Amino acid sequence: MKFLCHLEKLKTTIEALLNEIIKVSQSKKEFLMSGLIEVDVIHVRATQIGESSSKYSIIDVNKWRRDSKKLVQIAKDGYCVARSIIVSKAYEDGIRGLEWRRIRSDTNKIQYKKAVELCKLAKVTVGNHGVKHEDFDRFQAVLSPNYQLIVVTPPKNYHYIGSEAEKKLYLFLSENHCSA
Repeated sequence: MKFLCHLEKLKTTIEALLNEIIKVSQSKKEFLMSGLIEVDVIHVRATQIGESSSKYSIIDVNKWRRDSKKLVQIAKDGYCVARSIIVSKAYEDGIRGLEWRRIRSDTNKIQYKKAVELCKLAKVTVGNHGVKHEDFDRFQAVLSPNYQLIVVTPPKNYHYIGSEAEKKLYLFLSENHCSA
């Protein structure tokens, strides 16, 4: 099996298996498997990204996100995905100094303006509660072939992996909110 060849059988988790299946299904490639696999499917209404959630988790991800030196805090205005892409793209392009601080802190609404422009290019409609999960494909189409969009969710799961590219744009998705 493509995704188990580099993992020991005992270290394989359900999350690792599902992440690999998602990667293969999004890459339009196929994989072969010898043996049986049993999968229970539970259908849950997918909330829109940017929609508020009142559920509490064991780990306070919001506190971790707030205290993290690695994440850029993004406004919760429905444009968090597009804003995160703009910030991540600026960092990946090597923008530093005053221009980086302007983008990072949204001086003169530069993040917002670029996010709205990105949404128009990608033909993504931002509703009252943000964007839909399917919109990652639209953002990736605009970013290709130079950038690969990678969305991760805690704890180290891949939510979306775009087409392979030299420059990687990582977004952190937790509780229906994106950060860069």
